[in-house]
Amino acid sequence: MKKAYVQAYDRIVEMLEDNTYPPGSALPTEVRLAQMVGTSRMTVRQALDLLQADGKIEKRKGSGNYVTVPNTELNPGMNQLGNPIDKCLRTPYDRTVVEYEKEEANSFARNMFGGNTEDIISVYVYYYRGDELLAYTYAMLRGDVFGLVPEEEIRADFTNILYQNARRALIEIQFSADRRSLWPVKLKADERILFMTEHVIEKRKKVIAVNKHYLRQGLCRILLEAVK
Repeated sequence: MKKAYVQAYDRIVEMLEDNTYPPGSALPTEVRLAQMVGTSRMTVRQALDLLQADGKIEKRKGSGNYVTVPNTELNPGMNQLGNPIDKCLRTPYDRTVVEYEKEEANSFARNMFGGNTEDIISVYVYYYRGDELLAYTYAMLRGDVFGLVPEEEIRADFTNILYQNARRALIEIQFSADRRSLWPVKLKADERILFMTEHVIEKRKKVIAVNKHYLRQGLCRILLEAVK
């Protein structure tokens, strides 16, 4: 016999598939769903967690649960060069906030980029949907590579400028509870952070940027393509 939360999951999926709740619409409250499905609120909460994990709904902070709008464009997998935020976020962002600062290279930067690196450009990019922060990136760029690019261009077109001279990128992925303190706003007690370190490398095998990407784990997925 199916577990109670799986039965609740199946019942809610039926509501989605028969268009009782079409894509983009809000689901009833947990209390109301429990009444409709004929189970407890805790069981409905487990079912909703499973629905979110399967990408069928998204939870919006302070707003409730919404039916996912199908994405007609398949995001490229992590095996393709490009911004990992764009490739991993299941919930689309509608605006970004960019902070820019040019500064003297510290010992970490010199170790990453080579001893002759005199300055770096630090870029913070925050990805929002409405007022909700979905992800952010800290990028450390080589000053001798990106220093001649006007600040306003980097602010306006950060991703294209970063990857246009790149040949490949090495990405390390971690699921971590320890990095919650690095999130700019307070998270729920059970929320975790997906943390990625990315080394962007140009054709001469020189590292031109080191990026640290932080995403709310429940809002992202990782797509990898395996070929023989």
